[in-house]
Amino acid sequence: MTKKDNKYKDYSFTTQAIHTGNDYDQETGAVRRPLHMANSYKLPDDLSKVNYSSTDLLMYSRNGNANQHWLEEKIAALHGADDAIVLGSGVGALHALFWTLLKTGDRVVYPKVSYMAVYRLFHELFNRKFGVETVMVDMTDLEAVEKAITPGTRLVHIETPDNPTVGITDIAAIAAIAHKQGAVLSVDNTFASPLNQRPLDLGADFVVEALTKFINGHGDAQGGAIISNDLTTMDRIRYEAQVNVGAIISPFNAWQIFRGAVTFPLRMERINQVSQLVAEWLEKRENVTFVSYPGLPSSRGHEVAKKQMKNGYGGVISFGVKADDKAVERFCAALKVITFAVSLGHDASLVFPQPSYDERINLYPEEFRQGFIRFSIGLEDPQDIINDLDQNLGDIGWLVGWCKNKMNEISEYGLKNNFIRPEQFGFRNKEECISLFISIREICQRRKKMIAYDSVPIGNILYKLDALGIRGPYSDIPCLLVTAGTSSIDYTYGYWPIRTTTTTTTIKSVNIKETNLGDIGWLMKSNNNNNNNNNNNNNNNNNNNNNNNNNNNNNNNNNNNNNNNNNNNNNNNNNNNNNNINI
Repeated sequence: MTKKDNKYKDYSFTTQAIHTGNDYDQETGAVRRPLHMANSYKLPDDLSKVNYSSTDLLMYSRNGNANQHWLEEKIAALHGADDAIVLGSGVGALHALFWTLLKTGDRVVYPKVSYMAVYRLFHELFNRKFGVETVMVDMTDLEAVEKAITPGTRLVHIETPDNPTVGITDIAAIAAIAHKQGAVLSVDNTFASPLNQRPLDLGADFVVEALTKFINGHGDAQGGAIISNDLTTMDRIRYEAQVNVGAIISPFNAWQIFRGAVTFPLRMERINQVSQLVAEWLEKRENVTFVSYPGLPSSRGHEVAKKQMKNGYGGVISFGVKADDKAVERFCAALKVITFAVSLGHDASLVFPQPSYDERINLYPEEFRQGFIRFSIGLEDPQDIINDLDQNLGDIGWLVGWCKNKMNEISEYGLKNNFIRPEQFGFRNKEECISLFISIREICQRRKKMIAYDSVPIGNILYKLDALGIRGPYSDIPCLLVTAGTSSIDYTYGYWPIRTTTTTTTIKSVNIKETNLGDIGWLMKSNNNNNNNNNNNNNNNNNNNNNNNNNNNNNNNNNNNNNNNNNNNNNNNNNNNNNNINI
C-alpha cells in the first residue's frame, strides 16, 4: 500500500484530527463519512489482475473496509507517519506486529513491567510455542539494556509510560542501542497518546496504539493500530496478520473511533491538566504510600518524560494506599464519581486495583507490591474527583485499628465503661489512627475474645467483618455485631462468625447523625474479671452460668458447652440492664 496522503499535514494537530480522512460523501453530499457495514464490495469487470490477498482493492471486509481505510489516514496523520494499519484491538495489533517480525530462533528484549498481554505473548506463547528467545529487562537501566540487546536480537519492545506502574523509558536512548545491534524498536504509546508523544520522531521503527483508549475516548469501541514509515513491512503485516490471520476491525468500530478521534486533542488536553492536579493532591494525602505520575518531579523518569512528552504526561496515575487487597477492593467499589472497572482513557474516570497476588508482582518496584491502584482520569470536574477520593481514603485509613500508644489508656478506661468511642481518645481525625489490623488481632490473642465490627456502607463507609482479617482459629467466639443504620447504631450479641442461623439479641441502640458515621469507629469491653479471674470462671462454671450475668460471656468454654444457658442469661441481662454486657 502506498504512503498515506495527508492533505492537512501543514495544519495544527487539532485541525488534522478533525479533517484528515474526512470528505464529502460522493453520493449524498453529506459532510461526514458514512458507515459502510457491507462485508463485500463490487469486483471489477476484469478479474485477471485481481490479487485476492491484497488490501489495495475493496472486495471483502477481511482484506479491508472503507471505514478502516479512512481511520488509518487519520491515525497516520496524528503520528506524522507514512502509514497506519488499524485492526480489531490493541492486543490484535501487538500480535500482528510480533507475528510478522518474529520467527523461530529470533531474540526479543522486552520490559520487566509491561501490559499483561505482552507478558503472555512473549513469556508463554512466542517462547514456548514458537521457539522465540524472550528476555525481560529493566528498561530504565540502560547498561542492563545494552547487555541484553546482543547481536542477533530481532526486536526490542517497550512501553512508555508502562502499564501498570506508569514508569518511563527513554525512547531515543533505547532506539540507539537497538539499532546499533541491528534490532528494530517497537513502542506501545497507549498511555501517552500521539498528542503527548510521537515515538517515530524519537527513533522508533513501529508504534502501537490501543485505539480503544484515549483516541476513541468514549468506552464504546475497540480497536488497535500499528504505525510506521516502513511501508514494506507494513504491507507484510497486512498480508500475514490482517488478511491471513483475520484481526480485522469492524466497520462500525472504525466509524466510532473515527468520530471519537475528532475530539481527542481537546479531551487529552483536559485529561493532562486534571491528571496533574489529582497527582499533586494525592502526593500530599495521608494514607497514600506512593504516587507514580510522570508529571511529578518526585516520580522516577520525570526528567526523561519532560524531554519526550511534549504536551502533557497522560491520563494514568498509579498510587498506593495503606491497606490489604480486600480493603483496596472495597475502597474502589465505594467510589461514587469514579468508576470501578478495567480499561482506561474513557470520558469517565476508571479505577482498578492491582492485587498483591498478581504473578508478576515481584517484577514491579517494591512500593507497588501492596495496596496498588491504577487510576485513569476522565473528564469529570477535578474537584469532584478529588472529593470522591478524599472521602474514601479517609475511610480506608482506620477501618478497625487501635493506636498502640493508646492501648493502656483504652484498657484502663474500659474497666469503668462498657462502650468506648474514638473521640474519647482524641481520634476524631481518622488519619490519627494507625495500623489497619494489628491491634484487634493482639486483643483477640491476649484475651481469647473479640469484638466483631460490621457496618452497612452508608456514605462510603467501608467496614466489613472480613476486613478484620480474623478467621478460623477464632470461630465460635462470643462477639458483638455492630450495625450502622440511617439513624442508629445497633449493638447485637452473637457468636463469631455471625451466621444466619445464629440467634442474636439487640443490646443497645445509639442515635446518631449520618454525617457522624465516619467517627463511630469501634467498640471494646475490657474488665478485670477477664484477665484476673479467669481461673475462678473456669472452676465455677455452674455458678457463673446461673448467678453471674455480668460474666456470663467471659469464658469461652462456658459459651461452647452451655449455649442454652448463656442465651437465657443474656436475654435476662438485656431485660435488666441494657448498658452492661460482658463478652
